[in-house]
Amino acid sequence: DEQFVERSAALYLDRIIENKQAKELEVRSKILFATLNKLTQQAPDPRATGKIHKEVAELEKQFSELTAIEPKTVLYHIMVNYYRLVETNVEERKKYLVKIADLYGGFEKMPAFEQLIAECHFAEMLFEKGDYEKSYRMYQQLFSTKMELLKNQFHHFARCIELAIVLNDFPIAHRMLDTLFKVYIVNRHESTGVLGAILYGHLYLKSGELDKAFEYISIAKSLNSIQVYFHYEIRIRMLETLFFAFTEDFDFVTRLSQRNIRYIQLQHLSLKKYKNAHFFYLLKDIRSIRKSYPDRLPPKILTYLNEFQHGYELLLGQLLHKLLSAGQKQSN
Repeated sequence: DEQFVERSAALYLDRIIENKQAKELEVRSKILFATLNKLTQQAPDPRATGKIHKEVAELEKQFSELTAIEPKTVLYHIMVNYYRLVETNVEERKKYLVKIADLYGGFEKMPAFEQLIAECHFAEMLFEKGDYEKSYRMYQQLFSTKMELLKNQFHHFARCIELAIVLNDFPIAHRMLDTLFKVYIVNRHESTGVLGAILYGHLYLKSGELDKAFEYISIAKSLNSIQVYFHYEIRIRMLETLFFAFTEDFDFVTRLSQRNIRYIQLQHLSLKKYKNAHFFYLLKDIRSIRKSYPDRLPPKILTYLNEFQHGYELLLGQLLHKLLSAGQKQSN
């Protein structure tokens, strides 16, 4: 209830006497942080997220002389998340992590939890930059030595599992999923359970265990049935379409892809700019692509395919490549 939160915040700040500036920045930053998290659960809305970016810049300028650490840490974390979830930008994200460290007088002086979160972000940025093995090693080191402090960081656990699947370290991926996510799937948790089921779906598609992949894709669909999280909904639709492509039910793949393209249109997203629409364009015509271009893909298809060949999208790209490679083997 955003109006209730805003009214309560205003009443609270009216009654603050000491450290009023610090409390004002803390309240406003936490509201913006929560709003950004809510927006990133929905279909991309550049106008709304751009407004948050502008408000943070204004707050940073307005409270530039403030020395209180905690509220500024919250403010800078908004920008860390913005450049992680909205506009992927490693350098900007790193800049704000350094600003947080500077508040404490350096990384070595940060509180233990804050320091670990920063290290997780640096591991994830290595993933985004394409240094997959180094990112994976860094995550494994953090989780093997600091798991107690990081036990609720499911986003970063998921990144490590994705890296394990990308690097074909299936036993580690399976063990982490069973240890960290299985309980949330069994208890039908609508957030962490969905994420876990999606990761199992990725694992089993990559390892070629299609029946198990379909089982977990179906679980993810049922847990996300009211489509609370748009980014999960899109990923589930991508995995489902991939599954039927691997079973070579190409007529259904075409219909499913067209339905998903229509779904994207209904979210008021540009089919030209939104790369996940390009994913469904590829799958929609996967049979004809495999048949017509067994050796060399045309430029437009290559452009779409290349959007899934780096960073966080590589796992999907590997599955697409596996599909196309299957077609090349058949033609030979």
